[in-house]
Amino acid sequence: MGRDFTPDVGHGVQSLSLTASDVLAGLTQQGQTDSADYGFTVDYRNGALDCRNDFHLNYATGVRCSTPNPVNCHRLTVTANSFDWLVIDQDNDSRATFKSVASVTVDGSTITNVFTVEPVRGPGVYLVIGVSGVVDQ
Repeated sequence: MGRDFTPDVGHGVQSLSLTASDVLAGLTQQGQTDSADYGFTVDYRNGALDCRNDFHLNYATGVRCSTPNPVNCHRLTVTANSFDWLVIDQDNDSRATFKSVASVTVDGSTITNVFTVEPVRGPGVYLVIGVSGVVDQ
């Protein structure tokens, strides 16, 4: 049985942090100041995911990227193509987790992957993003 939720909307610019399991071109050290720009609207309405749901993330690293001597220049974009499910839980509905299929582009090469996003509200706001399982190449 589904519940109706008001749209979970997020947008922001955040620095990414490095953990032992991270594998992301350009994310090379703790304390790196490159930031990710993201935006999403995820809504569960009348027992189904809203067809207007969207998610986009853009992450770029490096300096002097448009010069003959670029340093650590990489770009990642994730754009949702469809949504599979949404779960909203924890105190005051402070965490949402959604699964989607997305176009994932790393340094100009694009594949379609399954991904999950877990936005969490609390003291501060953070995103946990997982990209895995190639769907189509």
